[in-house]
Amino acid sequence: YKYFNTNNLWVDLVALKSIFEKNGGSIPLPVMKNAKTVDPRDKASQPVLQLETAMGAAISCFEGATAIVIPRERFAPVKTT
Repeated sequence: YKYFNTNNLWVDLVALKSIFEKNGGSIPLPVMKNAKTVDPRDKASQPVLQLETAMGAAISCFEGATAIVIPRERFAPVKTT
């Protein structure tokens, strides 16, 4: 892959505080709805909805937010699959 996500967010705490203050103590993130079953190995088990937010979407709340490119050689593999 040319690009990959390391699931890291670096945030200016003053800007984060400002976003919380403007939005009643929360960050206005879209909620994603995922249909699943209670037992993911059993399609016949009780259907449920998993609600989640993508923290990557939080960058849209910060004016001037950007991504940085770190050379792949800086990372050591942690999984073999």
